[in-house]
Amino acid sequence: MNRKRYIYIDYLKVLGLLLVILAHVNCPSPLMQVRSFDVPLLVFVSGFLASKSYSGHNAKGYYWKRIKRLVFPAWIFLTFFFFVQSIAYTKPSFTDVIKGFTFQRDSQMVGMLWVIWVYLVCALIVPIIKKIGFREHSLIFVFALLFVYEMLCAVTNLSEIRFLYITLFTIVPWGCVTYIGFYYDLMTKTQKRWLLMVFAILFCMGACFLRMKYGHFVPTNDFKYPARLYYLSYAFTIVLILMPKLQNMKLRENRVISFVSKSSLWIYLWHILILYVVKSLIENDNLWLVQYAAIVVLSVVVTLIQNLIVNKMLSKYPIDFLKIFLG
Repeated sequence: MNRKRYIYIDYLKVLGLLLVILAHVNCPSPLMQVRSFDVPLLVFVSGFLASKSYSGHNAKGYYWKRIKRLVFPAWIFLTFFFFVQSIAYTKPSFTDVIKGFTFQRDSQMVGMLWVIWVYLVCALIVPIIKKIGFREHSLIFVFALLFVYEMLCAVTNLSEIRFLYITLFTIVPWGCVTYIGFYYDLMTKTQKRWLLMVFAILFCMGACFLRMKYGHFVPTNDFKYPARLYYLSYAFTIVLILMPKLQNMKLRENRVISFVSKSSLWIYLWHILILYVVKSLIENDNLWLVQYAAIVVLSVVVTLIQNLIVNKMLSKYPIDFLKIFLG
C-alpha cells in the first residue's frame, strides 16, 4: 500500500482512537453524543484498509495475520492487567478472566475490549465480502439487511441471548460497516452522495421519532449494544462527511500521527490500565479534561517506551514474536 496516498487514513485512525478514549471519561453529554461515531469510523477504516491488503487468495493467511495483530497483544496485556489487578485491587473471578480473554462487554474492568471481538468478527467475514463483490444494487441489499436486522432488534429479545449477541447481532451491523468501507473506493460520487443522504435522513427521522416518544433528544449511544440503525445512521453520516473532506485535504505526513496510528492497538490497551490509575489519583470527574489529557499522554508515552525497548531487543535478537509488541 502506498503510504503517502493514504496519509488521511492515519488521521482518521488517530481521531477514532482519541474519541474512543474520550468515551471512558466523564465528558459532557453533548460531547459524548458528538463523538459517538468513533467505533464505526474505526471499523469503516479497517474495512477500507482490508480492501487494499486482502487479495482474496489466502484467507487462512489473512486470518492468522489478524489474530497475531489483535488477539495475541490483547491476551498479553490482559495477563499483565489481571496480575496488577490482583496485587493492587482485588483478585478477578474466574468468570471475569474468561470473559476478558474472550472480549465480552460485561467482563467488568476490561469490558472495553469488546471492540477486539468486533474487529475479529469483521476480519472473519472479509473473505466473504471479497467474494460477494460490489454490484449495482449492493447498497440496496445492505439497507434491506439492516432494516430486517433492525426489526429483529425492535420486536424480539434475541439480542439478549449471549450467543446470538456475539454472532448474528455483531456480524450484521458491523459487517455492513466493513462492507461499505471495503468497497468505498469503488463507489461513484453519486452513490456516495445517496448513501450519505439516506443515512442522514434515517438519523433525523429516528431522532425526531424518539424525541416525540420520550420528550427529549435520545443519545445514539443508547442504541449501541447491539448497534442499531439509529446509532449507525448517525455514525455513517459523520464518517461519510469526514472521508471525502480528509481525502481532498493536502495533509502532510506527521511523525506523531504516524506513530499513534501504527501503534493504536497498544495505545488503546495501555489506556485501560492507565485509565484506572488516573481516575484513582484524580477522583473528581468534573476534571474530565485533565483526566483525558493525562490518559492520552501517558498511554502514548508508555507505548513509545515499549516500542523503543522492543526495537532495541529486535536489533540484537531478531525474534518474530517480539514484533507483537509493536504496532
